Amino acid sequence: MSDKNAILRKIVLPDRGIENLFGPYDENIKTLEELLSVRVTVRGNDIVVEGDEQDVDVVQRIFEDYSALVAQGRKISNAELKSAFKQIAEDRAY
Repeated sequence: MSDKNAILRKIVLPDRGIENLFGPYDENIKTLEELLSVRVTVRGNDIVVEGDEQDVDVVQRIFEDYSALVAQGRKISNAELKSAFKQIAEDRAY
């Protein structure tokens, strides 16, 4: 992440499912930060994502899609989340 081009974006997530998104010891978010070169900061349901605009856009879409799935009643495992993050990062590289 180059600080010169970094942007900050605030994203608000619903209460439901936020713990699962972050995973034990925030391991899912740490994986996402490593794969997409972003920094994620959380205060309650407010999430601030910092990074290059393209990476921040990807993270926002991930969080929005995740929220929609949770709203539909889907429960997503840590393994599924990490796999999805890796696939998205690989697709973004092309």
